[in-house]
Amino acid sequence: MKWHWIVLSVMLAGCALTQKESMSSGADTHLHSTSGRNVCIVREPEPVVADLDSIVHATVQEMGFATFALRDEDEATNSCDFVLLYRASRSWDILFYMSSASFRLLRHNVLLRYVDYRSSDGLVFDKYESTQNKTRRTLAILFNDVKP
Repeated sequence: MKWHWIVLSVMLAGCALTQKESMSSGADTHLHSTSGRNVCIVREPEPVVADLDSIVHATVQEMGFATFALRDEDEATNSCDFVLLYRASRSWDILFYMSSASFRLLRHNVLLRYVDYRSSDGLVFDKYESTQNKTRRTLAILFNDVKP
C-alpha cells in the first residue's frame, strides 16, 4: 500500500515540472527596428480579463509611448503610429487566471509583429501569476526593437 503513495507522489511531482508558459511570436523578418510616438490600442469588445485594458495602456506608456483608446480598428487614423489589437481569455482552477492572450501590432494596417501567450494547465502554480506581470513580459517581446 505504501508504494501507491510513492507512485502518486512521483506522478504529481512530474506534473509540477511541466513548462510554465509558452509564447509564440512572429515578425516581418525584414523589419529590424522601427519607431513611432504613439500607440492606438483597440479595446477588446467583450473583455473577460479584469483590468487588462488599463494594464496594457500602462505597460505601453511605461515603454515611452503615448496611448489612445479605440473602440474598433476602423477608428485608427493616420495619427496612429501603431495600432495594438489584443484578445485574452481566462480559465478557472480554484481561481480565475489569464490563460491566454494574443497581441498584434500594426502600422498602416500592416501586421508588424504578433505575440501569443499561453499558460500551462495542470499543477503549475505560476499560472496564477498576476495579469500585469504576464502582460509586461509579453509586450516586452512584442515591442522589442520598436522605439518611441
